[in-house]
Amino acid sequence: MEGGLSALSAELVRKYADHPEVLDALLQWAENPTYMSAGYGIEANYYYIESNLAARYGQETAKGVINILKRESEPLIVKSQNNIYQARNSIIEALEGSRILDEHFQKSLTKLAEPEKLVLATISTLNLSQESLYYAEHGSFAETDFGKKLVAYVNAIGIEMPPGSLEPLLVKSGLVNKLLWISKNKNRYIKLVVPPYVTRITEEISRLTPPAPTYPLSEVISNLRSQQAYAELCVLDEIVQAGGALRERYDQRALPAWKGIVGKHEGWIAVAPHLLQTLDGEIRKIKTELVESVGHGLDRIMETLRSKYWPNAEFTKIRTETDAYWRVEFGVGRPVVAVTVAPWLTPSLARLSGGPNQQLVVFLTNQSFPRAELILQICKISQGITLVGVADDKLLVKKYPNVDPFIDEIVNAFRGIGYQISEQTQIPGKVSAEQPEVAVEKHVAQEEITSKAEELQGQPIAKEELIIGTSKPPRQWGILGMTPEGKIVKFDLNAPHIIFVCGKMGSGKGYQIGVLCEMLISKSIEGISSVSKPATVIVLYNPDEDNKSEFWSIRHPNDVSSEVEELNQYGVKPLKIIDDSKFRVFVDPSVFEKAVEHFIEDYDTQNVFPIYVDPSSLTGKEWAIVLSAEGRTDQQYIKVLFSIIENRPSEQLNIDTIKSDVNKNEKLDDRQKKLAMLRLDMLQNYLKVKPGYKDFQDNLAIGGVNIFDFRNTIRTPDDIFSVMTLILGILQTRKGLEDETFVFVINEAHRYFRRAVADNFVEGIEYLIRRKRHGGNWLILDTHLPDDVDEKVIKLADIKMVNYLDKTENSRILKDAFGGISDQFSKLSPGQTWVLADESSQGRSEPILVDVRPRLTKHGAPTRTAIEQ
Repeated sequence: MEGGLSALSAELVRKYADHPEVLDALLQWAENPTYMSAGYGIEANYYYIESNLAARYGQETAKGVINILKRESEPLIVKSQNNIYQARNSIIEALEGSRILDEHFQKSLTKLAEPEKLVLATISTLNLSQESLYYAEHGSFAETDFGKKLVAYVNAIGIEMPPGSLEPLLVKSGLVNKLLWISKNKNRYIKLVVPPYVTRITEEISRLTPPAPTYPLSEVISNLRSQQAYAELCVLDEIVQAGGALRERYDQRALPAWKGIVGKHEGWIAVAPHLLQTLDGEIRKIKTELVESVGHGLDRIMETLRSKYWPNAEFTKIRTETDAYWRVEFGVGRPVVAVTVAPWLTPSLARLSGGPNQQLVVFLTNQSFPRAELILQICKISQGITLVGVADDKLLVKKYPNVDPFIDEIVNAFRGIGYQISEQTQIPGKVSAEQPEVAVEKHVAQEEITSKAEELQGQPIAKEELIIGTSKPPRQWGILGMTPEGKIVKFDLNAPHIIFVCGKMGSGKGYQIGVLCEMLISKSIEGISSVSKPATVIVLYNPDEDNKSEFWSIRHPNDVSSEVEELNQYGVKPLKIIDDSKFRVFVDPSVFEKAVEHFIEDYDTQNVFPIYVDPSSLTGKEWAIVLSAEGRTDQQYIKVLFSIIENRPSEQLNIDTIKSDVNKNEKLDDRQKKLAMLRLDMLQNYLKVKPGYKDFQDNLAIGGVNIFDFRNTIRTPDDIFSVMTLILGILQTRKGLEDETFVFVINEAHRYFRRAVADNFVEGIEYLIRRKRHGGNWLILDTHLPDDVDEKVIKLADIKMVNYLDKTENSRILKDAFGGISDQFSKLSPGQTWVLADESSQGRSEPILVDVRPRLTKHGAPTRTAIEQ
């Protein structure tokens, strides 16, 4: 059937090769965003497809094309046996192979007016396919956040365009198709879908017309520097760090809209995209110049203090061309102290301070000193911070409450290298600066700023934060969500954890695991996480039904409109965390031979590989692990197998030699030999690498997501878990992987960690997880049947997360652990979880109720909110 469908689609493309308007309609039909759960939305989308066609080819042509589309799409549906997804995919593949639409739209763009070309050239640099382009059916794209941001970009390049005319231009040009998305609950939204040909012709679009005439950027920045206009330079720096545009806070209104450089529109401020790289370079020059002298002085002082406090404190130095940064940790009972030299204070820098647990010293230019206090108000930081204004050889110091005495030692040490120090209780007056060539808005008085605190649009930071997984601020962290009282809840991402997650189906288990994993596999996300080295996620997946792992979607940004809106309160937008090259699927070798195409289609990736293990690479201990059935090492035949392994040189350890030794061994009776052979036969499928294939490690995506999908295998859970355990063991012992952090996710934990599992088996799992010298590996177990899981396994978890459970669940270990709040489990809403950690800022084993934040990435399960009744 599939071959016939592909042939039919290819024939359609050939048939209408001279009619790109028909192929355009077919592509829109194939990219209809409504899912099966809402009835596909085919009929409802004909109106929108016709509207898109009319904008490009005229109303009469559009009507004729719609009639053709209805006629030609019917055989596709029939041929696919009503598998509309297959029909759509076959059309998309046929069109991508022909590239007719690429050439068609590339030519049609040249016919646009010059201002339209300039707008499209600008927008093409913004990667629309990664943005959330949704709004209510009867709403307006111009009123969405992204619509407003686009207008700010257009204003930045010097084009005057009514906001409402931007969407029609995007449709007319073919950069987007305006289609209808119907949700499962029958809510109707417009989605602006970016066709696949757009990414292929982006370079041609960007060359449509020369950049808009601008002020000479170097001269503008030079004037700002000479006039010491650091407030304006700081705002430009923030825009650059945000990628070109950000929500305009109240304190940023001092930066005017410079035609050709900076644009503003309804709360958004943007820099012309083609100037972004140049602007970044100019600001880096200034920052390097301003931190040079003080930065070297700080380095000398901190090296002296490091010698003084060694080995009772850990000093970490991070020095780049634009930053002088030190971090000092004394251990339990003392705050972590961050010391940095920066020409101005930005919100991201200010948030390195977290009150008494995390303190910050910032050396600033004296001219940027006044605005620093305003930034602290915006970030709601009132303690644990010290500001130091630097002017020539003078330091002006202001300390906030609860400053650690070590900070005084740092500041006073500057006397020894020639600085004069004076302490301030009041911030000095603002140094005024005229703007180059353009009038500047007046700086707002301090009292007005304070009175308008509720208007500030900075990222919300609670006065208090809770930390799960450690009692002190971790080096790496990520935001899990908020408490019902509005406190930010951070998760320790630095140390390894064993996490047990339970709850009924649909209670949000998989969702919150996705929240953790998307932070672990990405570098720092401003306002959400601080991660210096991404981990590698290993998903061990063996479902009861033929459904792909919900991790399939982590490659895509979140596209649920309500969740996208909710992300705003965290100051972030949906993100594409990894691309397809960092996403791999591994399947049973026999399944790979028979059904690799099914997995390629199911996961929408070509990165599907068989699970082969080179037997010559296995150690004796790894052989013993996989040959011990459920950890029952007291069984005679397992003991004999261990003996066989120990007596064979490692280079001779393979399936055939072990089988031969088993058959010759006189200590085993016929029944025991049969048991051993069955186990060896099961492993043989994985341990005989066929020509042309590699050990699975050679195909692993380090720093990405790897799904070991055991669907369609005729294996018992015990057999599958033997292979899982082998994978888990290998990845923690291989040379070259010693420094990698692995996050092992095992779904349906009750299938493997059943009640009365042998003690030595549980100990073996713990050993495997914690065996690295620095303990770099995580284990995340989830289940909807906690009563069926062995209590030793639950105790092993240092972090327990309980979602909605009905009153029939009666896990004694969970009730004992959570105490009196266990009766609240049946009252939880989807997305809420009670967290109990061995270590937290609340204290040891103190339950914390968390409303889990929305994901940045797409959730791959059917729904976040359905709870079994």
